[in-house]
Amino acid sequence: MGLRGPVPKSAEERLYEGNPAHRPLPLARAPLSPLAIDRPKGMSAAARRVWDEMVAPLGPMAYQQYFVLRDLCLDVAKAQELQRGQRQLIAEWKREAKAAGKKLVAPLAQHIATEEGGKLERAINALKRHVAKMQMQYGLTLLSSQRLEGVGGGFMPTVAGEPLDPIEEQIQ
Repeated sequence: MGLRGPVPKSAEERLYEGNPAHRPLPLARAPLSPLAIDRPKGMSAAARRVWDEMVAPLGPMAYQQYFVLRDLCLDVAKAQELQRGQRQLIAEWKREAKAAGKKLVAPLAQHIATEEGGKLERAINALKRHVAKMQMQYGLTLLSSQRLEGVGGGFMPTVAGEPLDPIEEQIQ
């Protein structure tokens, strides 16, 4: 089937050129929202809290990085849950030691020295490194956001013209 005449003009174009038919023009289009995105479905309560804290200030930039932000929020929530579990294990360990009449010195260090405590600590540290890397890569920290935007004239942010890092200050 063939085309049926020229493409219709938009209301803005018809208004600019005049409206020779004197027909009512369609209502002006509503301005587009700045790509507000909703939280992903199926996130835990902790991941939803992280999402609200991390994504709300980003605004339209968050739309471009939706999947990365989702995974990052899940990883942060997972790391928080592992740390909470570690604290609970140590508290339980302290209670057992107190019931047995023993005193624990540096319970965290003793817990990490065990095989399961060491595995848990390595898992927490791996998640923290991953989260820090993702935050730096996607401009979610003060330093990386300024680096990615090109603001501040370099890699170090400044406050009132002074570098935040004392080592950086001595180098210059």
